[in-house]
Amino acid sequence: MFDVKLLQPINFLQPLMYTYTHVYVLKITCISILINCLFRASLITMHLI
Repeated sequence: MFDVKLLQPINFLQPLMYTYTHVYVLKITCISILINCLFRASLITMHLI
C-alpha cells in the first residue's frame, strides 16, 4: 500500500526548489559577470596608469 499524502508535499516543494535554485544560479551568474567586468576595468586602468 502506497501513501499518497506522503507524496504531495514533495510535489508541492519541487517547483519551489526549482525556482529557488534558478534564482540562485541567476544571482551567481550576475555576480560573476560583475566581478569579471570589475577585473577588466581594473586591468584597463592599470594599463592606463
